[in-house]
Amino acid sequence: MSKTATDQELLGAFYFGDDDDALATFVARHRTWALAQAGRLFAEEAEDIVQLSILRLMDAEPVGEVRNPLGWWRTIIAMTAMDQLRACTRRREQEREAGEVHRLESLFFVSDFVSRIEHAQLVRHIHREIDRMDERFRGPLLKRYFEDMSYAEIARILSLSPGTVASRLSRGIGQVRDALETQGLLPAYPTDGEETSMKPLPPATADRNRAFAEKWNDTWFVTLPKGARGIGHITAASEPDGSVTLKWHDDLAYDKDNPRKDRPEEADARSWTSCDLALQDAERFAWSRYRNEEAWINCWHEGDAYIGWSDVIEPDGNGGFVVTHEGGRQVSLSGKAPSPTVPDFLCFLVACEQERERTSAWNMGIIGFDRSRTGRKWGLLEVPGRYAGRKGLPTGLSHTYEIDVTAHVGRTISIWVDDTGGLLGLGDEKGSFLVAPDEASARELLASGDHLQSKHHA
Repeated sequence: MSKTATDQELLGAFYFGDDDDALATFVARHRTWALAQAGRLFAEEAEDIVQLSILRLMDAEPVGEVRNPLGWWRTIIAMTAMDQLRACTRRREQEREAGEVHRLESLFFVSDFVSRIEHAQLVRHIHREIDRMDERFRGPLLKRYFEDMSYAEIARILSLSPGTVASRLSRGIGQVRDALETQGLLPAYPTDGEETSMKPLPPATADRNRAFAEKWNDTWFVTLPKGARGIGHITAASEPDGSVTLKWHDDLAYDKDNPRKDRPEEADARSWTSCDLALQDAERFAWSRYRNEEAWINCWHEGDAYIGWSDVIEPDGNGGFVVTHEGGRQVSLSGKAPSPTVPDFLCFLVACEQERERTSAWNMGIIGFDRSRTGRKWGLLEVPGRYAGRKGLPTGLSHTYEIDVTAHVGRTISIWVDDTGGLLGLGDEKGSFLVAPDEASARELLASGDHLQSKHHA
């Protein structure tokens, strides 16, 4: 094929015409670009990452035309880098495993019940529940029982009062005990006779919701929008009535001079977003309440130190939604959207459950917003989704779904899923959200790159 062919034509000739020269031309044309992309993630391993990404590029299986060739390759590069990070993380975990087990054995509520099950099995269950815990409770618990810190030391490091540390330790231990009791691993404490007033969901729905919460709880992201870097975290918990509370928080840094690149929450120019969703039925993605808070600090306009919003969205009972802005002002959302309707970018929660067939396509609604200095204007968007094929080896980037929001914002959101339906990441030409194995790995990835080019001004 001619070297003047477009990128789309070159990839089309390779994937659907077995033209190896076409792929060689595409790679040669953009190799410098690819090295720069890899270098932003792992500078010392950029060459190896690019070489591995080319193999995955060759092994990919798109469904139809590749609409964004550089986005296609950029995604493979990013996920190849994440695979390298996961390998390093597994080695570190093996090295510290013995020490962690010893610490777990020191937790005071273990020894009383070792006769109920094998001790090693109980330790694994405790470790799993600690990993799923909200960071407010997990942090103090790990520092107390894994790092052997005193209450005063924990209070100083976390900027808390000793009383708050004690309270969070107690609540954290209680959460672990409650989870083990629910699973029948520990005998339940007697209750005080109080009964819940919440009407429980049907058992089948509650079971599906619990599986959903287990799948998504304690999911860490590295967020890489253009000109910024950040870290995100999802927690999901089953409630007594069988529903799920899903929480998402991310911090973005726009300050290129921040000495702690792994701590975007400490940057001078930054933003943060926090939301929580009350989910009644994970299968239908039916929810009853969505709260979204956002703040921009020193990065909206010159001279603005802080701008923030807080909105609550709820179904109105007639197939629509109502938004309650901070201060109590209510506004009905305009437009109609098909079911399921998903708040903001949480579309990946629905896409991960779709079939992986060449003809797989669906419609969904997205509640999105236009941002201005005076707040956010929410609206309903009707968007199509489709299965787009594979972009790499099963051990790397695998199945890809696309949410087409071109008619609304001029781009397509790609969602990358492994063979088991687990999320690997999502993104578009403006940035990516990549799943990390844990918080330490996410922060290590942030610290390893230096892709902040300039301070961002929205």
